[in-house]
Amino acid sequence: MFLASTGSSRPLPFGTPSTDVLAVLTTVLGSEPAEKGENADCAAKYAAWDNGLTVWFTNDRFSGWHVGRGSSLTTADGLGLGTTRAQLEAAHNAVFTASSLGEEFTVGELAGLLESAAPGARVQHLWSGHVCIAR
Repeated sequence: MFLASTGSSRPLPFGTPSTDVLAVLTTVLGSEPAEKGENADCAAKYAAWDNGLTVWFTNDRFSGWHVGRGSSLTTADGLGLGTTRAQLEAAHNAVFTASSLGEEFTVGELAGLLESAAPGARVQHLWSGHVCIAR
């Protein structure tokens, strides 16, 4: 997690207690989650902010995150919603797969969904870890 106003960073590794993750994100994002809940089908709890970030918890430990809905959040190297397939191919060793969700990609442990397979197609969703995505 990077705080743009100061340039400071703090790792939030998977397995971190949910209370710690929620405290850090509430401070960094400047607000409490807009929604908290549980998804029984995924055996996970979640917290979601209005900026498109959802974090997932399994057994009260941080297990995954998802960015969607027009979020401006990015990875440290700038990968975010709106990044094109061509940019992914130029900057990362991305693997692309057609799935029931659409055109998915992986970059290491990061995954996402493009709007199509075209070179100009843009990233619509990003996630990592255990997230609840219906296939």
